[in-house]
Amino acid sequence: MFLIGLAFAGCLARAQFNGPAPLSWRWSQPTPVVPTSSPIVSGDVLYLSFGPRIYALDRSTGNTLWRFPAGVAGTALFKEAPVLVGDTLLALGSNRTVYALNSATGKQRWQRLLIANALTNVVVAGNLAVVGLTDNTFIALSLATGEDAWQDPFKIPAPADATIYGSTASNAKTYERIVGDIASYGTTILAFNAESELLGISATSAKVLWRQRFTFVSPDVVPVVFGDTVYVATGTFLAAVNTLTGTAKWQQDLGESIAFKPGVSSSGVAVVSRQGKLAAFDLAGRPLLREPIATGTYPVAEPTVIGTDVLLPATSGHLLLLDTRTSSTRWVFTIKPVTGKIAVASAGGTTTFSNVVSASGPAIVASGTLLVMVKDGSLLAFDKQTGVDLTPPEVKMVWPNPGDQISGRLPMTFYFEIEDEASGIDPKTLKFTVDGKTVESERNKDGRYLVKLHITQENRPLREGKHTITVQAVDWSGNRAEETFILMVDNTLQPLGQPVLGPQPGDTGGGGGGGRGGRGGG
Repeated sequence: MFLIGLAFAGCLARAQFNGPAPLSWRWSQPTPVVPTSSPIVSGDVLYLSFGPRIYALDRSTGNTLWRFPAGVAGTALFKEAPVLVGDTLLALGSNRTVYALNSATGKQRWQRLLIANALTNVVVAGNLAVVGLTDNTFIALSLATGEDAWQDPFKIPAPADATIYGSTASNAKTYERIVGDIASYGTTILAFNAESELLGISATSAKVLWRQRFTFVSPDVVPVVFGDTVYVATGTFLAAVNTLTGTAKWQQDLGESIAFKPGVSSSGVAVVSRQGKLAAFDLAGRPLLREPIATGTYPVAEPTVIGTDVLLPATSGHLLLLDTRTSSTRWVFTIKPVTGKIAVASAGGTTTFSNVVSASGPAIVASGTLLVMVKDGSLLAFDKQTGVDLTPPEVKMVWPNPGDQISGRLPMTFYFEIEDEASGIDPKTLKFTVDGKTVESERNKDGRYLVKLHITQENRPLREGKHTITVQAVDWSGNRAEETFILMVDNTLQPLGQPVLGPQPGDTGGGGGGGRGGRGGG
């Protein structure tokens, strides 16, 4: 049987988010590294790892309550989300150090230098903080003092009867390697070894309580605990295991390689394939969808289950809110960089700039607020109660410039930027017309909308003379925009060609440069 492993996670969607919702606030700080974890929430306080610091923010306003270190940032980077237990916040630094902070003030209570680099995340098991190290041992620290709780570091022993896994007495291993991240349930540590076993390890006695064998386990496996069940996605399978006994509860085969760990809440569990196929199940393993949803995009983080909806962060800056009852898309939001443009390194080593930026981790919901960490080092908060959107979308024609005289000879593509930073554009409302006739459009990976003219397609070439292009868009709050642009076609000019829309730092938008055939309008 193909089984699964487990990780420490609570309910990501702590309270229901009734999207679509406008942006309430956006917090941002400079950081030398892209943040890779989501905030954790306690009441009205958010805690997040952010480059060389740990921050506490007010959930309602995004105001910073405290930061650690309070003065000059150190050399340690905090990549894993902090762990909150009681009024103590645990943070694992890249300098082999575990820090314990007062969650109310950010003051340090203790710190502990590890004997080796950390291999896993930190989890809390009972009154101990446990972490796996690169020497394939586990150490346990007292939450009160940071002192060693075990006499010696713990190594995962090989099975007593090693021959059941193809080993012989002569080649049997004494100890096993740690694979992936770890989790905990009560005083039990949950970890995978290199033999594709999920183990329940007692933090009290430092002994293996049970083992469960899997056919295959990904090297980056992340087990997720919800209630008394651990959920793991590895390969094409999603499975559920009892955390108390290690016995299998159920498993499902998605048929495609699953990306990221499962998203779990009291409403169900969701996974997404690398190709963007989303599947959702109730906690008993029964499908919530007739067929998995083909999202038409690629995921950048695991899904978040929010009642009957699933929020999926995707490429091209997309946040997709999908309804598991109807398999429909309830909301699409495109994230724009704080600076307006963000540098993107290409495979050829050159740098271009994009006007969209993707999420860097899964969304979470706290008291009706949707929180999303972004790769540009910002945190977005969407909330119907505190967010306000009274502004219509902004519609710009960026290629060619409105009023230009251009050649009508093919190829010809018009580029538009349509933005709404508060609640996003409802794609069903977009309408492009040329001289009153509706034309087809498409959206490219940089978030721009394109109208392509072709002699054999619906969008026919333009004759000489004056032409009127109209664009209509409505945001998710109901604000409507309509803009009209004029072009003059003169076929004695050189063909329009393709734009070079790679904005440089400091650009504020407008028409692209280079590649133009024609004359600027006056």
